[in-house]
Amino acid sequence: MKLALATLPPEPPGPPRGVFLFLHGILGSGTNWRGFAKRLLAGRPGLEAWLVDLRMHGRSQGFPPPHTVEACAQDLVALAASEGKTVTHVLGHSFGGKVAMAFALARPEPLERVFVIDSHPGIPKVQRGSETTVRVLELLRAAPPSFATRDAFTAHFVGQGLDRGVTAWLAMNLAQEGDRFVFRLDLDAIEALLHDYLVTDGFALLEAPPPSFEGRVVVVKGGASPTVDAEAEARIRAAAEARPSNVALETIPNAGHWVHVDAPDALLAVIARHLET
Repeated sequence: MKLALATLPPEPPGPPRGVFLFLHGILGSGTNWRGFAKRLLAGRPGLEAWLVDLRMHGRSQGFPPPHTVEACAQDLVALAASEGKTVTHVLGHSFGGKVAMAFALARPEPLERVFVIDSHPGIPKVQRGSETTVRVLELLRAAPPSFATRDAFTAHFVGQGLDRGVTAWLAMNLAQEGDRFVFRLDLDAIEALLHDYLVTDGFALLEAPPPSFEGRVVVVKGGASPTVDAEAEARIRAAAEARPSNVALETIPNAGHWVHVDAPDALLAVIARHLET
């Protein structure tokens, strides 16, 4: 099977020298990063953006189990091979951040930059997703199987106490079946992916990467986010001190888990700096 993919051509137009891959988090889709990708790559000739729906997300449905971080990474390796293009940069948020790290180890060619956005690289002590993710999954489990309209879906979840912005984000996963709207994601598969994220340790890429990996991993932490705990932050910082050309830790002050929503300009500046150095 092949992942659903949307592409943004290089600006200014021309043949791409490489691909910048954007990976969303749990319950997200590639569309979440479209605006940010356009801003980041504007004026950076030669880079084509790939906005991917990871397995069992968005339009990438029907993938067989096991649903794991490693399976997601192998899906991306297969996608790059089928497209016949070279991925040179990858950015992943939350769940997508750990997939990005696994992809860096799984792919045959080395990456130039790996941006890990507010994602715990290791095994967090608290074995659960973000409070928003946990709450959303609970509400989706308890929700009616279908809704008469998109507005009815929104009204239901706002009535359950969800933020209207989060509800609008969830509504991107509605599919029309007959005269009703259903939430198209397989929640068992989503929870399997989330569980594997929580038990997968990706610190090897930071602390003991293979000799073939000569790129740089940039971990970006939201200053107001609890996702990367103090112990993980200390390990990342130690890896950056030991291998300063290959590992970096950046903190975006006052940004929560959704760094690209809370502080897009600051995140753009951080990424741009690491693309240029």
